[in-house]
Amino acid sequence: SGAEGDDFFAPAKPTEVTVPNTGEKEVTVSLSKEADRVPDATSSVFDGTAERALKLDSIALDIPSNAIPSDGDVTVTVTPTPDNLPQNEENRVLGIPVNVRAFDDNGSVRSKLDQPVDVTLPYSEAEVTDQHALETDLVPKYYNEASGTWEVIDGFTHDPDQHTISFSTEHFTQFALVYNERIAG
Repeated sequence: SGAEGDDFFAPAKPTEVTVPNTGEKEVTVSLSKEADRVPDATSSVFDGTAERALKLDSIALDIPSNAIPSDGDVTVTVTPTPDNLPQNEENRVLGIPVNVRAFDDNGSVRSKLDQPVDVTLPYSEAEVTDQHALETDLVPKYYNEASGTWEVIDGFTHDPDQHTISFSTEHFTQFALVYNERIAG
């Protein structure tokens, strides 16, 4: 992280490099300037029987009343996770994935929800173009830690004017916008 106003750079395209055990290997890395820096994580404590709208930059959660099982207050955290999720050419993450977690008033994790929560994830038109993808290539997925795979979230809505994709979920986990590099564009 840097001071406010600092430029942030990231690899223009994920590239895997194999380095030999001995000797040297020259590698050229192409960096592109990040349009947005990674936002700080946010959390909110609120009465679990009340509705709540959470926003982290352009990431939005609309939580209906009684969605998170609890007898009292709940805590919801939204944490950007830009660097720690596996990718391959069939599952390229675009933008900043987020880990959404909920805790009841006893501090127990509440991954399963009693009612669907609406989630909206933004994307950058410039990043879509930089990755040689199309906006229509983007699909919301969640990372299934048990199987180590990305799972498609069915029934999503794409808003090309706002550069967002929205979906409903009945569990909290890590979410991202993903595209298949083999068929992109």
